[in-house]
Amino acid sequence: MMNENKIFKQKYILEKNDIIALNQLPDNLSERKKSLGWPIEIQGTGRIKEGLNNFEIQYPKGDIFLSFAVVVHELGHLRQEEFNNEINKIDQKKDWISYIEIKEKDAYKRGFERLKQYFPEELSKIEEKFKCYRSKDELSDFSTFEDLYEFLNGTIDINRAINSIPGMDDKNEQDKLEYEALKNIGIEKFFKKINKSRVDEIIDQEWVEGFMLKMAKKIANE
Repeated sequence: MMNENKIFKQKYILEKNDIIALNQLPDNLSERKKSLGWPIEIQGTGRIKEGLNNFEIQYPKGDIFLSFAVVVHELGHLRQEEFNNEINKIDQKKDWISYIEIKEKDAYKRGFERLKQYFPEELSKIEEKFKCYRSKDELSDFSTFEDLYEFLNGTIDINRAINSIPGMDDKNEQDKLEYEALKNIGIEKFFKKINKSRVDEIIDQEWVEGFMLKMAKKIANE
């Protein structure tokens, strides 16, 4: 007989203290790479903490549209291996570049699909705000927030370029080669377009973290 008082225990959870706002570039990012115009808004992490059922999200506390786009992307990383068998088929040790690339592509797609499925009203609000800024002759390189989001898929090229350089004992030489690889793919132009897309409105921390907590509950029950 079923116990009607049985409490459903959620498998996954996102707690407030596992949401981390990033206010500056990583300490391990070299001055050489920073000189390329590296924007704070492309920094972030979405993962399940090792050995636990806790989600963890790090997100950039930067310009509203760029930062929210990264939030959506990082939410796409949560539980992605459970739903995309292609990720698990790749031997990370033998083909790290392909492994990272398929994870990043999947997270971009999955994150936006989750936004549209679970919180279409939030997407409508951000698109309306985007439209308002467009009417002020800002964000002229993009027609919609979704258009900007698609553009940020270009961060995959960053991973590809950096991971094309093998690990070395001489870390300065490795960093130099990574820097050159980034320059060769025209990353400065990509960064310039990102930096040009700022509207000088910092993302509201209370709102976006509340959104993440709500979205995490939906993802936990997928």
